Amino acid sequence: MLTYIFVWFAGVIFSTYIAANVFMGASVPLFFELACEVTYPVAEGVTNLVLTLVNNIAGLIFLLIPLIPNIGMLDYIILMYVLL
Repeated sequence: MLTYIFVWFAGVIFSTYIAANVFMGASVPLFFELACEVTYPVAEGVTNLVLTLVNNIAGLIFLLIPLIPNIGMLDYIILMYVLL
């Protein structure tokens, strides 16, 4: 019985994760368009460049944090929850 509950719970978490990523991925063009509309006199290319650059720098920071010495995996997971 416990195994059945665990498998069902894992399936729910897996499906929720997939649905959340689909909705977040679908909202990215809307955020880019909103940023272009808000910064109207500036060219769209400049706005998209800044957004992409900030996004890539943030992703690089998330990827480089585990390389810092004396940070355990639990500390890394807690840090990711706090930063997100």
